[in-house]
Order: sequence, then C-alpha cells, then structure tokens
Amino acid sequence: MSLRKTQFVLAAALALVFTVGSLSVGLSAQSLAASVMQSEDESEPQTYRALLRKRASAPTLSKTLVAELEKIEVAPYSCSYDRPDEVEYAGEFLITQLDKKGAPGETIASALYLKNTGNVPWFGDASDCVTEPFVRLGTARERDRKSSFFENGENTGWQGPNRIAMQEARVDPGHVATFRFESTLPTTPDLYKEYFQPVIEGKTWLENREATANVLFNVGGPHENLARSAFLLNHSGAASTLDLSGAPYIDVDLSQQITRVKYGEVVVREYLSSTGSFKTPTPVGRFSIINKQELRIGKAWPHYRMPEWQGFTKWGHGFHALPYLESDNGVFWEEALNHIGQRVSHGCIRLLNEDAADLSEITEIGWPIVIHY
Repeated sequence: MSLRKTQFVLAAALALVFTVGSLSVGLSAQSLAASVMQSEDESEPQTYRALLRKRASAPTLSKTLVAELEKIEVAPYSCSYDRPDEVEYAGEFLITQLDKKGAPGETIASALYLKNTGNVPWFGDASDCVTEPFVRLGTARERDRKSSFFENGENTGWQGPNRIAMQEARVDPGHVATFRFESTLPTTPDLYKEYFQPVIEGKTWLENREATANVLFNVGGPHENLARSAFLLNHSGAASTLDLSGAPYIDVDLSQQITRVKYGEVVVREYLSSTGSFKTPTPVGRFSIINKQELRIGKAWPHYRMPEWQGFTKWGHGFHALPYLESDNGVFWEEALNHIGQRVSHGCIRLLNEDAADLSEITEIGWPIVIHY
C-alpha cells in the first residue's frame, strides 16, 4: 500500500479518536486495527506507535490508548474472507446527527462513523478488491439526489455528487468505517439538513433508523427561530422551506398501521405502528392527547409497563413505546417488537421505543388526533 493511502487512512483513524471523544476508548484498538494499513515495507509488521510517529502529526493520545495501540500489530488487508451461507449487510452509525457550523461560503470538513454490524467485510475505494462491491454513503431523503454540499476535486471524500467514499480499504464486522468529506457551505444563511445512508454498490441500501444519519449545517447562525423547523425537517434541505403554517395533529391510518405527524397537509413524521386487534380494536374518530407519563403501569394483571405514554381516551387508550413485563426477562418486549406493524394490541397504539420518544417530544397535551381506516 502506498504511503499516501497509509497517511490518509491513519488520519481517519485518528479523527475517530478525537471526534467521537469518550467513545474512542470504547471502540478500542480492535476497531482502529481494521482502519490502519501497513507501510510499504510489508515484510515486517509495525506497531501503532511506530505508525503514529512516522505517519501522523497529531495531538497527544491518552497514555491508556497509546498503551493499548502499542500492543497490536498492523497486518495488510486482504480481499479474501470466509463467505457465510447467508450474507447480511448491516450497519449502525455511532452518531446519527452531526452538527456543523460555519460562515456562508466557508469550506469545512465533516466525518461520519459507521459500525459494520453485518457478517461480511466491507471494502472501500482505497482497496484493490475490484471483485467486491464498494461501500459508500449515498444521499438520502431524496435518494441519489445531487447534494448541495458536493465538493468536486481530489481528496474531498466525494466519489460523485451523491456518493461519499469509505476511507478504509477494509472494515471487518464489529469494526468502524470512516466517511470524511469536505463541503462548501451555501451563501444563504439557514439551517440545512443533509441525509445519508450506506449503499453496498450494486447490492443494496441500508435503510434502518440506525443506518440513517444527517449532518445539520448551521450556516451563519444561530437561527433560533428555525430550531423547531430543523428538528421537524425529515428530508434533505433548508429548514426555512418547511411549511409549518398548518394546524398540527396526529393522523393514525389503521389500514396501513402508520402514525403520521402533520402540519396541515405537510407530513413531518411517519412511524410504523401496532394498533388494536380485531377483538380489541383501536377506536376510530377524533380525539386529543389528554395526559402524558414517562411510564404508565397497567392496573390490571399482568401490569404491563408502557413507556412514553400519551393517553387519548378515558377508557385507557394511548400511544406508548413497546410494552414489557417486569419479571419475564424481556420475552413480552421481544414479542411486541416482532409484532410491530400488525394489529395485535389491546387497543392502544404501540410504537418503537425511539419513535414513541420522538412523538412525545413533538406533541403537547391537547394535540388533535384523527384515527381512521
């Protein structure tokens, strides 16, 4: 591997240490080991300390991390691996929203970090593994759109107007990939969101919540008046363009098992839900949020625990996160998770934990609710 590639990849590994902060020790040297390549003299393995001294001009690492890095030898990457019978591509961002700030027209650098939670290695543009699909970040919401933050030229991190390259040559399962890129900020002050999702080129996109990240660019801020718009913006674009003039309400579509947050006709959130079964249906009609609780405990046996409670009828119907029992070691919670999107509840509207917390943060007591087929 060339000296230039070694420097580039090592810089990305160091960026992980300093950007993620307290997470760096948790990621440990095993994660960094997949990210740092051997120098041109591949006949002898080198320690991380040697590489750090030779290849990087970086702030001083903590003594604990240096000691850990020193123990691990760096091996050259390989394009070969034992392919499982069923290949699973999966990933999880360490941070799903990155906040960046700058002046209009300024060029800034950003970095997103994605853990490989699948069962096969990822290969990047820095590798020579041309028979394997490369892993990159693609623009999302709207998919494959040309990014307003695309920066043309070498060493910008971009592989095109809708792709960001993975810096490492190979990232094994359990390790972390780095996606570093430069952007020239728009000349119009605003809060801008840019969404990204991983794409295994020619194979698939990773679309789950944990594999969706956005960069919030604060251009010429602080823009306190746009903070709520930026929070509610669920697609790439400028916060000032989001129309929140319509009356807010919650729309529950029982036929689709989807709960939506709307301002007039503008949809700002969509959540997959689990509503009442045919024997215990969710009531249809117009309601409003009448109470909120961090945790509601059912009065009747077996006393279900229902986090992020938002009640909307006097008979005990409400929105809540996945229910659980206090002493069944998570069995009922797992069952509820597997049932999301199905009509199986006792009449309440179940949401995934993150979605229930998000909905609770958006709404207030008195918000209207429309439930229909």
